[in-house]
Amino acid sequence: MSGGDIGGKVDKRALYDPSSWVVPYADLITTLMIFFLLLYSVSAMGGLESEKLLSNVQSAMGGKVDEDASQKSKESDAANKLSSELQDTARIEINSQRIKISLPAPVLYNSGEAALKPEAAKSLSGIAKIIKDMPNNIVVEGYTDNIPVRAGVGKYDSNWELSAARAFSVIKYLMDEEKIDSKRFTVYGYGEFHPLESNDTEEGRAKNRRIEISILRSQGKSDKKDEKKN
Repeated sequence: MSGGDIGGKVDKRALYDPSSWVVPYADLITTLMIFFLLLYSVSAMGGLESEKLLSNVQSAMGGKVDEDASQKSKESDAANKLSSELQDTARIEINSQRIKISLPAPVLYNSGEAALKPEAAKSLSGIAKIIKDMPNNIVVEGYTDNIPVRAGVGKYDSNWELSAARAFSVIKYLMDEEKIDSKRFTVYGYGEFHPLESNDTEEGRAKNRRIEISILRSQGKSDKKDEKKN
């Protein structure tokens, strides 16, 4: 009689391999390691690609993407469209707080003026068609170089006034011509303050004369809860 037979029956204990758990456990550990390496790689990428990949991973893992992830994915798509639409006239930057569109002043205005040039409508309408249906709030900021406005010449007594008037002309166009809800807008004029480059050169001054349109990104649920507590 063999060691595995008891009264003509197979002894199941003899067939049991006490190390049989090792293979599925190793498979599980390997899968988890690959998953966390993927998450680390995605987070290290940053920017638009990171957000879209995280949204796709969440969708694949759970079958449903929460509202925050879905909205951020839409914002990333909007930033891509803006980059394509304005590649010749504007610089687009994106981070976790905002999508910022920086337009050089000469694209929109004549020197010392706040009235929009006729050709400015092309850039602003390109922006409007992408952000019109987004729920996000919008901040428009005006900046100048440090060359003083000549008193008594023109409508404005300071760069501060000029920068604010220029920013307001942008939101007026977006409200009146593009019919974007006025409740979404905030406007600031910073004058010669907060320059991008030194005002010691013409090239630097040209970069400092600008309008920045920021699309404020949606907050996560945890952020909204913190706001209510405060």
